[in-house]
Parts: sequence; C-alpha cells; structure tokens
Amino acid sequence: MTRRFNLVTCALVLAAGCATGAAGPPAGSVDRILAAGGGQVITQTVNENTRLVVNAPVDRVWTALLTAYSELEIAPTDMDRSAGVFGNSGFVMPARMRQRPASDYFSCGGTVNGMFGRSGRVQASVQSRISATPDGKTMLVTNVRGNFRSSEGTSTRPVTCDSTGLIEQFLQSELERQFPKS
Repeated sequence: MTRRFNLVTCALVLAAGCATGAAGPPAGSVDRILAAGGGQVITQTVNENTRLVVNAPVDRVWTALLTAYSELEIAPTDMDRSAGVFGNSGFVMPARMRQRPASDYFSCGGTVNGMFGRSGRVQASVQSRISATPDGKTMLVTNVRGNFRSSEGTSTRPVTCDSTGLIEQFLQSELERQFPKS
C-alpha cells in the first residue's frame, strides 16, 4: 500500500509540475537575486538579449553590422550568414572603448577600485543573431557577456561580468541611424 501511495503521489506531483501556470519571464531573461535577508528575497528579471526590428532586409543589416562592430573595434570572428550569427566569442575588452573605461561596459561585481582596479582582463562574447521577419525586415538579437580574469598570478576562478547594455545600445543605435523606422 505504501509503495502504491508513493507512486501515485509522485505521479500527481509530476503532473502538477507540468501544468501551465502564470507565464514566466520572456525567453533569454534571467532572474537575479539582488538582496536577501529578514525573510525577504528581492529579485530582478533582466533580459540579457536586446531585440530590435530593423527596417531593412537581412543582407543590408549584415553589412551594417560589420561597420558597427568595426566602430567598436570588435573584429567579428563568428560569421555564419546561413545561421544568421555575427560576432566575436573571444573578444578581449580593451581598457578603453570609444573613450570610455571598460567598467562602463561590464559590471563584474567590483567597485570602482575593485575588479577593474586590479590587473586583469575581461574576455567577452558579443554575439548578434539576425533573421528575416515575414514583412521583409530583420530581427536583431544581441547578447553580451564576459568574464574577468585576474593576471596577478593567482589561481582564482574568473568572475562573471554582466553587460551594462552600452555595447548593445550602440549596435542598435547604429542600425537605427542607418535604417530609420518608417
């Protein structure tokens, strides 16, 4: 009897877990815990993917992306037109980009004198995916993330860095400038 009860209970729990409930965050979103204490947990949903519908066909957007990445001095190493993948998965962030410090582009959990005050580097992945929309425009999705690794000779693990959104915003604004919305 106990074994049968356990099987029925497991089946009910699994069925409940598969039932549809309230919609979760959009695809590509991440829930982050900002603070926890006193019985409360404060979270924030961050959509790491920036999306933009560009008023131009894929071929023209592909060429415009090459120019925009070049202005950021990010040499594209991952270019697959058939898959719509454009970017650099091994980009080493310079100390300054477009006259701004690396800390303006990545948040690695350190203070101003923290992570970026130490010697080290951010190795990043800057990836854009483009695809045609049914109306002949192009959907652009850009994802930026990185890791900070100290070069101080320690064997510490790399620290995950979040994008502040500036790279994604720059790419979007460049494409919007070249292909204004009608």
